[in-house]
Amino acid sequence: MVDRRDLIALDHLITQGNFIADPNAVAKKLRRGEILVDFFELPPATFGGESVYGAVVVSRDAPIQLIRLGRAETINGAVKTFRDLMQEPGPFSDPVLADLNDETTAILKKCHRLMIEPLLPHLSNAERLVICPEGQLLFLPFDSLKSKSGESIGDRWEITYVNAARDLLRERIDSSRGEKTALLVGNPNFRSTSSASSRSASSTGGLSFDSRSIANLAEASRGIEFAQLPGTQEEITKLSPKLTAAGFRVDTLSGEEATEFNLTNRTGSPTILHFATHGFFLNDLPVANRSPEDSETESAMLLSGLALTGAQNTLEAWNKGTIPSPATDGIFLASEVSRLDLTGTGTVILSACETAVGKALSGEGVEGLRSGLTLAGAESVVLTLWPVDDTATVEVMDLFYSKILSGIPSPIAMAEVKRELLSKTTKAEGEYIAQRFIGPFIVTRSGGL
Repeated sequence: MVDRRDLIALDHLITQGNFIADPNAVAKKLRRGEILVDFFELPPATFGGESVYGAVVVSRDAPIQLIRLGRAETINGAVKTFRDLMQEPGPFSDPVLADLNDETTAILKKCHRLMIEPLLPHLSNAERLVICPEGQLLFLPFDSLKSKSGESIGDRWEITYVNAARDLLRERIDSSRGEKTALLVGNPNFRSTSSASSRSASSTGGLSFDSRSIANLAEASRGIEFAQLPGTQEEITKLSPKLTAAGFRVDTLSGEEATEFNLTNRTGSPTILHFATHGFFLNDLPVANRSPEDSETESAMLLSGLALTGAQNTLEAWNKGTIPSPATDGIFLASEVSRLDLTGTGTVILSACETAVGKALSGEGVEGLRSGLTLAGAESVVLTLWPVDDTATVEVMDLFYSKILSGIPSPIAMAEVKRELLSKTTKAEGEYIAQRFIGPFIVTRSGGL
Protein backbone atom coordinates (compact mmCIF):
# COMPACT_ATOMS: atom_id res chain seq x y z
CA MET A 1 0.00 0.00 0.00
CA VAL A 2 1.33 3.43 -0.95
CA ASP A 3 2.05 5.71 2.02
CA ARG A 4 -0.03 8.89 1.93
CA ARG A 5 3.11 10.95 2.63
CA ASP A 6 4.71 9.53 -0.51
CA LEU A 7 1.70 10.62 -2.54
CA ILE A 8 1.96 14.11 -1.04
CA ALA A 9 5.65 14.24 -1.92
CA LEU A 10 5.04 13.08 -5.49
CA ASP A 11 2.22 15.59 -5.91
CA HIS A 12 4.51 18.40 -4.77
CA LEU A 13 7.37 17.32 -7.06
CA ILE A 14 5.10 17.10 -10.09
CA THR A 15 3.35 20.40 -9.29
CA GLN A 16 6.65 22.25 -8.88
CA GLY A 17 8.10 20.68 -12.03
CA ASN A 18 10.89 19.00 -10.07
CA PHE A 19 10.00 15.40 -10.85
CA ILE A 20 11.85 13.77 -13.73
CA ALA A 21 9.75 14.46 -16.81
CA ASP A 22 10.45 11.05 -18.36
CA PRO A 23 12.08 8.68 -15.86
CA ASN A 24 12.09 5.83 -18.37
CA ALA A 25 14.10 7.93 -20.83
CA VAL A 26 16.52 8.85 -18.03
CA ALA A 27 16.84 5.19 -17.04
CA LYS A 28 17.85 4.29 -20.60
CA LYS A 29 20.73 6.79 -20.38
CA LEU A 30 22.17 5.01 -17.34
CA ARG A 31 24.88 2.40 -17.77
CA ARG A 32 24.56 -1.13 -16.46
CA GLY A 33 24.98 -1.04 -12.70
CA GLU A 34 24.47 2.75 -12.61
CA ILE A 35 21.78 4.27 -10.39
CA LEU A 36 20.55 7.85 -10.28
CA VAL A 37 19.87 9.28 -6.82
CA ASP A 38 17.85 12.47 -7.30
CA PHE A 39 17.54 14.29 -3.95
CA PHE A 40 14.69 16.73 -3.30
CA GLU A 41 13.63 19.06 -0.51
CA LEU A 42 9.97 19.54 0.37
CA PRO A 43 8.90 22.88 1.92
CA PRO A 44 7.29 23.16 5.38
CA ALA A 45 3.75 23.46 4.03
CA THR A 46 3.98 19.97 2.51
CA PHE A 47 4.69 17.96 5.66
CA GLY A 48 2.99 19.47 8.68
CA GLY A 49 5.11 22.57 9.09
CA GLU A 50 8.65 21.22 8.64
CA SER A 51 10.87 20.93 5.59
CA VAL A 52 12.08 17.42 4.76
CA TYR A 53 14.48 15.77 2.31
CA GLY A 54 13.79 12.77 0.15
CA ALA A 55 15.29 10.99 -2.85
CA VAL A 56 14.06 9.43 -6.08
CA VAL A 57 16.09 6.34 -7.05
CA VAL A 58 16.16 5.41 -10.75
CA SER A 59 17.92 2.48 -12.44
CA ARG A 60 17.72 0.69 -15.79
CA ASP A 61 16.06 -2.46 -14.54
CA ALA A 62 14.10 -1.72 -11.35
CA PRO A 63 10.97 0.28 -10.46
CA ILE A 64 11.42 3.91 -9.42
CA GLN A 65 11.71 4.27 -5.65
CA LEU A 66 10.76 7.28 -3.53
CA ILE A 67 12.57 7.40 -0.18
CA ARG A 68 12.01 9.81 2.72
CA LEU A 69 15.24 10.87 4.42
CA GLY A 70 14.41 13.18 7.30
CA ARG A 71 14.12 16.75 8.55
CA ALA A 72 15.90 19.32 6.41
CA GLU A 73 16.98 21.21 9.52
CA THR A 74 18.94 18.20 10.75
CA ILE A 75 20.47 17.37 7.37
CA ASN A 76 21.32 20.98 6.51
CA GLY A 77 22.89 21.36 9.96
CA ALA A 78 25.18 18.39 9.30
CA VAL A 79 26.22 19.81 5.92
CA LYS A 80 26.96 23.19 7.50
CA THR A 81 29.04 21.57 10.24
CA PHE A 82 31.12 19.80 7.61
CA ARG A 83 31.60 22.91 5.45
CA ASP A 84 32.54 25.05 8.45
CA LEU A 85 35.05 22.41 9.50
CA MET A 86 36.66 22.44 6.06
CA GLN A 87 37.35 26.16 6.38
CA GLU A 88 38.88 26.29 9.86
CA PRO A 89 41.73 28.83 9.96
CA GLY A 90 45.18 27.24 10.32
CA PRO A 91 47.98 26.51 10.93
CA PHE A 92 47.25 23.55 13.17
CA SER A 93 49.26 22.01 15.98
CA ASP A 94 49.43 18.20 16.14
CA PRO A 95 46.86 17.95 18.98
CA VAL A 96 44.44 20.27 17.15
CA LEU A 97 44.91 18.33 13.91
CA ALA A 98 44.21 15.07 15.74
CA ASP A 99 40.91 16.52 16.99
CA LEU A 100 40.06 17.77 13.49
CA ASN A 101 40.70 14.30 12.08
CA ASP A 102 38.24 12.82 14.56
CA GLU A 103 35.63 15.53 13.94
CA THR A 104 35.94 15.10 10.18
CA THR A 105 35.43 11.34 10.34
CA ALA A 106 32.48 11.77 12.71
CA ILE A 107 30.61 14.30 10.57
CA LEU A 108 31.20 12.31 7.37
CA LYS A 109 29.71 9.25 9.10
CA LYS A 110 26.76 11.32 10.32
CA CYS A 111 26.06 12.62 6.80
CA HIS A 112 26.22 9.04 5.50
CA ARG A 113 23.76 7.91 8.16
CA LEU A 114 21.33 10.70 7.30
CA MET A 115 21.54 10.63 3.50
CA ILE A 116 22.90 7.29 2.30
CA GLU A 117 21.86 4.60 4.80
CA PRO A 118 18.11 5.00 4.04
CA LEU A 119 18.93 4.34 0.37
CA LEU A 120 21.06 1.21 0.86
CA PRO A 121 18.24 -1.37 0.39
CA HIS A 122 17.80 0.04 -3.13
CA LEU A 123 21.52 0.20 -4.01
CA SER A 124 22.51 -3.44 -3.50
CA ASN A 125 23.18 -4.00 -7.22
CA ALA A 126 24.78 -0.62 -7.85
CA GLU A 127 28.32 -0.23 -9.15
CA ARG A 128 28.02 3.48 -9.92
CA LEU A 129 25.93 6.32 -8.46
CA VAL A 130 24.85 9.48 -10.26
CA ILE A 131 24.17 12.07 -7.56
CA CYS A 132 21.73 14.90 -8.26
CA PRO A 133 21.82 17.13 -5.15
CA GLU A 134 19.21 19.61 -3.97
CA GLY A 135 19.27 22.56 -1.57
CA GLN A 136 22.27 22.59 0.75
CA LEU A 137 23.27 19.13 -0.47
CA LEU A 138 24.69 20.89 -3.52
CA PHE A 139 27.65 21.88 -1.37
CA LEU A 140 28.56 18.39 -0.15
CA PRO A 141 31.12 16.03 -1.77
CA PHE A 142 29.11 12.81 -1.52
CA ASP A 143 32.07 10.63 -2.48
CA SER A 144 33.67 11.56 0.86
CA LEU A 145 30.80 10.28 3.05
CA LYS A 146 31.76 7.32 5.23
CA SER A 147 29.85 4.27 6.41
CA LYS A 148 29.95 3.02 10.00
CA SER A 149 32.95 0.85 9.08
CA GLY A 150 34.83 3.88 7.71
CA GLU A 151 34.51 2.99 4.02
CA SER A 152 33.84 6.04 1.84
CA ILE A 153 31.13 5.76 -0.78
CA GLY A 154 33.70 6.92 -3.35
CA ASP A 155 35.59 3.70 -2.65
CA ARG A 156 32.45 1.57 -2.80
CA TRP A 157 30.91 3.13 -5.92
CA GLU A 158 32.04 5.30 -8.82
CA ILE A 159 30.41 8.67 -8.03
CA THR A 160 29.45 11.25 -10.68
CA TYR A 161 27.22 14.32 -10.41
CA VAL A 162 24.52 16.10 -12.43
CA ASN A 163 22.89 19.49 -11.84
CA ALA A 164 19.44 18.14 -12.72
CA ALA A 165 18.25 14.69 -13.77
CA ARG A 166 17.14 16.05 -17.14
CA ASP A 167 20.79 16.78 -17.96
CA LEU A 168 21.25 13.05 -18.52
CA LEU A 169 18.93 13.34 -21.53
CA ARG A 170 21.27 15.72 -23.35
CA GLU A 171 22.98 14.26 -26.39
CA ARG A 172 26.76 14.40 -26.20
CA ILE A 173 28.60 15.64 -29.29
CA ASP A 174 31.40 13.47 -30.65
CA SER A 175 34.31 15.89 -30.94
CA SER A 176 36.96 13.20 -31.45
CA ARG A 177 36.94 13.52 -35.23
CA GLY A 178 37.56 17.25 -35.46
CA GLU A 179 40.55 19.36 -34.44
CA LYS A 180 41.23 19.20 -30.70
CA THR A 181 41.55 22.69 -29.22
CA ALA A 182 42.15 24.08 -25.75
CA LEU A 183 41.73 27.60 -24.38
CA LEU A 184 43.62 28.42 -21.17
CA VAL A 185 42.58 31.55 -19.24
CA GLY A 186 44.64 32.53 -16.21
CA ASN A 187 46.50 35.15 -14.18
CA PRO A 188 44.20 38.06 -15.12
CA ASN A 189 45.37 41.55 -14.21
CA PHE A 190 42.53 42.47 -11.87
CA ARG A 191 43.78 46.06 -11.59
CA SER A 192 44.21 46.69 -15.27
CA THR A 193 45.87 49.83 -16.63
CA SER A 194 45.15 48.86 -20.22
CA SER A 195 42.31 50.06 -22.39
CA ALA A 196 41.88 46.48 -23.62
CA SER A 197 39.60 45.67 -20.72
CA SER A 198 37.28 48.60 -21.40
CA ARG A 199 36.51 48.20 -25.10
CA SER A 200 33.13 49.11 -26.46
CA ALA A 201 30.48 46.46 -26.00
CA SER A 202 28.58 47.50 -29.12
CA SER A 203 29.37 44.24 -30.92
CA THR A 204 29.59 41.84 -28.00
CA GLY A 205 25.94 41.08 -27.38
CA GLY A 206 26.70 41.67 -23.70
CA LEU A 207 24.17 42.02 -20.92
CA SER A 208 23.10 45.42 -19.64
CA PHE A 209 22.11 46.35 -16.09
CA ASP A 210 20.25 49.39 -14.81
CA SER A 211 21.56 51.59 -12.02
CA ARG A 212 19.43 49.80 -9.41
CA SER A 213 21.00 46.45 -10.26
CA ILE A 214 24.51 47.87 -10.24
CA ALA A 215 23.90 49.60 -6.89
CA ASN A 216 22.82 46.28 -5.43
CA LEU A 217 25.86 44.52 -6.88
CA ALA A 218 28.12 47.25 -5.50
CA GLU A 219 26.68 46.80 -2.02
CA ALA A 220 27.00 43.02 -2.20
CA SER A 221 30.59 43.15 -3.48
CA ARG A 222 31.87 45.75 -1.04
CA GLY A 223 34.98 44.41 0.70
CA ILE A 224 35.86 41.87 -2.00
CA GLU A 225 39.54 42.05 -2.94
CA PHE A 226 40.81 40.02 -5.89
CA ALA A 227 44.45 39.33 -5.05
CA GLN A 228 46.74 38.67 -8.01
CA LEU A 229 47.35 34.99 -8.78
CA PRO A 230 50.87 34.67 -10.22
CA GLY A 231 50.79 30.94 -9.53
CA THR A 232 48.06 30.52 -12.12
CA GLN A 233 50.45 31.76 -14.80
CA GLU A 234 52.73 28.84 -13.95
CA GLU A 235 49.70 26.54 -13.96
CA ILE A 236 48.69 27.34 -17.53
CA THR A 237 52.30 27.61 -18.73
CA LYS A 238 52.98 24.03 -17.59
CA LEU A 239 49.66 22.81 -18.96
CA SER A 240 50.15 24.17 -22.48
CA PRO A 241 52.95 21.81 -23.63
CA LYS A 242 51.16 18.82 -22.09
CA LEU A 243 48.09 19.57 -24.21
CA THR A 244 50.18 20.29 -27.30
CA ALA A 245 51.92 16.93 -26.94
CA ALA A 246 48.48 15.28 -26.81
CA GLY A 247 47.57 16.81 -30.18
CA PHE A 248 45.70 19.94 -29.05
CA ARG A 249 45.97 23.37 -30.62
CA VAL A 250 46.36 25.59 -27.56
CA ASP A 251 45.43 29.27 -27.16
CA THR A 252 46.16 31.24 -24.00
CA LEU A 253 44.61 34.38 -22.50
CA SER A 254 46.60 35.73 -19.54
CA GLY A 255 47.58 39.02 -17.93
CA GLU A 256 46.13 41.99 -19.80
CA GLU A 257 44.78 39.67 -22.50
CA ALA A 258 42.53 37.73 -20.10
CA THR A 259 39.63 40.07 -20.75
CA GLU A 260 35.95 39.44 -21.01
CA PHE A 261 36.02 40.97 -24.49
CA ASN A 262 38.67 38.56 -25.75
CA LEU A 263 36.87 35.58 -24.23
CA THR A 264 33.40 36.35 -25.55
CA ASN A 265 34.47 37.42 -29.04
CA ARG A 266 36.18 34.18 -30.02
CA THR A 267 34.80 31.98 -32.79
CA GLY A 268 34.23 28.29 -32.23
CA SER A 269 34.08 26.36 -28.98
CA PRO A 270 37.23 24.75 -27.55
CA THR A 271 37.35 21.06 -26.70
CA ILE A 272 38.81 22.01 -23.30
CA LEU A 273 38.31 25.36 -21.56
CA HIS A 274 40.46 25.97 -18.49
CA PHE A 275 39.95 28.94 -16.15
CA ALA A 276 42.62 29.62 -13.52
CA THR A 277 41.29 32.63 -11.63
CA HIS A 278 39.10 33.70 -8.72
CA GLY A 279 35.51 32.58 -8.57
CA PHE A 280 33.14 34.64 -6.44
CA PHE A 281 29.72 34.43 -4.85
CA LEU A 282 27.76 37.49 -3.72
CA ASN A 283 25.98 35.87 -0.80
CA ASP A 284 24.18 38.98 0.45
CA LEU A 285 22.87 40.54 -2.75
CA PRO A 286 20.06 42.92 -1.73
CA VAL A 287 16.72 41.97 -3.27
CA ALA A 288 14.36 44.39 -1.52
CA ASN A 289 14.11 46.59 -4.62
CA ARG A 290 13.84 43.74 -7.10
CA SER A 291 11.04 44.27 -9.55
CA PRO A 292 8.23 41.67 -9.70
CA GLU A 293 9.21 40.60 -13.22
CA ASP A 294 12.70 39.55 -12.07
CA SER A 295 12.68 35.76 -11.79
CA GLU A 296 14.46 33.97 -8.95
CA THR A 297 16.70 32.25 -11.47
CA GLU A 298 17.73 35.54 -13.12
CA SER A 299 18.59 37.05 -9.74
CA ALA A 300 20.59 33.99 -8.70
CA MET A 301 22.61 34.08 -11.92
CA LEU A 302 23.83 37.54 -10.88
CA LEU A 303 25.29 36.15 -7.67
CA SER A 304 28.32 34.23 -8.91
CA GLY A 305 30.97 34.47 -11.59
CA LEU A 306 34.64 34.60 -12.51
CA ALA A 307 37.05 37.50 -12.09
CA LEU A 308 38.86 38.49 -15.29
CA THR A 309 41.16 41.38 -16.20
CA GLY A 310 39.87 44.68 -14.81
CA ALA A 311 37.57 43.05 -12.23
CA GLN A 312 38.94 45.00 -9.26
CA ASN A 313 38.70 48.25 -11.23
CA THR A 314 35.02 47.51 -11.79
CA LEU A 315 34.28 46.83 -8.11
CA GLU A 316 35.86 50.17 -7.23
CA ALA A 317 33.93 51.92 -10.01
CA TRP A 318 30.63 50.47 -8.77
CA ASN A 319 31.31 51.82 -5.31
CA LYS A 320 31.87 55.27 -6.81
CA GLY A 321 28.59 55.07 -8.71
CA THR A 322 30.24 54.52 -12.11
CA ILE A 323 28.99 51.74 -14.36
CA PRO A 324 31.57 50.21 -16.73
CA SER A 325 30.19 48.25 -19.66
CA PRO A 326 28.95 44.91 -18.26
CA ALA A 327 30.20 43.14 -21.39
CA THR A 328 33.83 44.14 -20.78
CA ASP A 329 34.07 44.87 -17.05
CA GLY A 330 35.99 41.74 -15.99
CA ILE A 331 33.12 40.62 -13.74
CA PHE A 332 32.05 37.57 -15.74
CA LEU A 333 28.71 36.71 -14.15
CA ALA A 334 27.10 33.29 -14.46
CA SER A 335 24.30 34.92 -16.45
CA GLU A 336 26.92 36.06 -18.98
CA VAL A 337 28.72 32.71 -18.90
CA SER A 338 25.47 31.03 -19.96
CA ARG A 339 25.56 33.04 -23.21
CA LEU A 340 28.86 31.56 -24.35
CA ASP A 341 28.59 29.00 -27.13
CA LEU A 342 30.24 25.91 -25.65
CA THR A 343 28.51 23.43 -27.92
CA GLY A 344 30.99 20.60 -28.35
CA THR A 345 33.13 21.65 -25.39
CA GLY A 346 33.79 18.40 -23.58
CA THR A 347 35.33 19.76 -20.37
CA VAL A 348 35.44 23.11 -18.60
CA ILE A 349 37.87 23.31 -15.68
CA LEU A 350 37.33 25.98 -13.04
CA SER A 351 40.60 26.10 -11.16
CA ALA A 352 39.43 28.79 -8.76
CA CYS A 353 38.14 29.41 -5.26
CA GLU A 354 34.54 28.41 -4.41
CA THR A 355 33.49 28.03 -8.03
CA ALA A 356 30.60 25.69 -7.22
CA VAL A 357 28.78 27.88 -4.75
CA GLY A 358 25.64 29.63 -5.84
CA LYS A 359 22.07 30.03 -4.76
CA ALA A 360 20.35 26.68 -4.18
CA LEU A 361 17.21 26.61 -6.31
CA SER A 362 14.66 23.80 -6.22
CA GLY A 363 14.82 21.42 -9.17
CA GLU A 364 17.40 23.24 -11.24
CA GLY A 365 20.35 22.54 -9.01
CA VAL A 366 22.49 25.58 -8.27
CA GLU A 367 22.17 28.63 -10.48
CA GLY A 368 25.82 29.48 -10.23
CA LEU A 369 28.72 28.89 -12.56
CA ARG A 370 28.10 25.19 -13.02
CA SER A 371 24.56 25.85 -14.24
CA GLY A 372 25.71 28.75 -16.42
CA LEU A 373 28.31 26.56 -18.10
CA THR A 374 25.86 23.69 -18.57
CA LEU A 375 23.38 26.08 -20.17
CA ALA A 376 26.15 27.27 -22.48
CA GLY A 377 26.61 23.71 -23.70
CA ALA A 378 29.55 22.34 -21.68
CA GLU A 379 29.31 18.58 -21.22
CA SER A 380 31.44 18.32 -18.06
CA VAL A 381 32.38 21.02 -15.54
CA VAL A 382 35.22 20.62 -13.04
CA LEU A 383 34.82 22.81 -9.97
CA THR A 384 35.49 23.15 -6.26
CA LEU A 385 33.10 23.34 -3.32
CA TRP A 386 35.32 25.49 -1.09
CA PRO A 387 38.58 27.43 -1.46
CA VAL A 388 41.44 25.28 -2.69
CA ASP A 389 45.15 25.15 -1.91
CA ASP A 390 47.51 25.89 -4.83
CA THR A 391 49.71 22.87 -4.13
CA ALA A 392 46.74 20.52 -3.91
CA THR A 393 45.26 22.01 -7.09
CA VAL A 394 48.45 21.26 -9.02
CA GLU A 395 48.50 17.66 -7.79
CA VAL A 396 44.82 17.08 -8.58
CA MET A 397 45.00 18.78 -11.99
CA ASP A 398 48.17 16.93 -13.05
CA LEU A 399 46.61 13.55 -12.37
CA PHE A 400 43.22 14.59 -13.78
CA TYR A 401 44.72 15.78 -17.06
CA SER A 402 46.84 12.67 -17.44
CA LYS A 403 43.64 10.63 -17.22
CA ILE A 404 41.42 12.67 -19.56
CA LEU A 405 44.20 12.96 -22.16
CA SER A 406 44.41 9.17 -22.14
CA GLY A 407 40.73 9.06 -23.13
CA ILE A 408 38.96 8.62 -19.77
CA PRO A 409 35.75 10.72 -19.56
CA SER A 410 36.12 13.67 -17.18
CA PRO A 411 33.55 12.56 -14.56
CA ILE A 412 35.12 9.10 -14.30
CA ALA A 413 38.63 10.57 -14.33
CA MET A 414 37.89 12.80 -11.34
CA ALA A 415 36.30 9.89 -9.45
CA GLU A 416 39.53 7.94 -9.96
CA VAL A 417 41.73 10.92 -9.03
CA LYS A 418 39.91 11.48 -5.76
CA ARG A 419 39.89 7.81 -4.87
CA GLU A 420 43.67 7.66 -5.33
CA LEU A 421 44.62 10.99 -3.74
CA LEU A 422 42.22 10.83 -0.79
CA SER A 423 43.64 7.45 0.16
CA LYS A 424 47.24 8.60 -0.30
CA THR A 425 46.79 11.89 1.57
CA THR A 426 44.81 10.34 4.42
CA LYS A 427 47.60 7.85 5.07
CA ALA A 428 50.28 10.58 4.89
CA GLU A 429 48.58 13.54 6.58
CA GLY A 430 45.29 12.43 8.13
CA GLU A 431 41.58 12.61 7.33
CA TYR A 432 41.18 16.35 7.80
CA ILE A 433 43.96 17.46 5.45
CA ALA A 434 42.84 14.93 2.82
CA GLN A 435 39.23 16.11 2.85
CA ARG A 436 40.08 19.79 3.02
CA PHE A 437 42.45 19.82 0.06
CA ILE A 438 41.31 16.92 -2.14
CA GLY A 439 37.63 16.65 -1.16
CA PRO A 440 36.26 19.83 -2.77
CA PHE A 441 36.91 18.83 -6.40
CA ILE A 442 33.87 17.51 -8.26
CA VAL A 443 32.74 17.17 -11.88
CA THR A 444 29.15 17.70 -13.03
CA ARG A 445 28.16 15.95 -16.25
CA SER A 446 25.53 16.06 -18.97
CA GLY A 447 24.40 13.14 -21.11
CA GLY A 448 25.41 9.51 -20.82
CA LEU A 449 28.95 8.17 -20.55
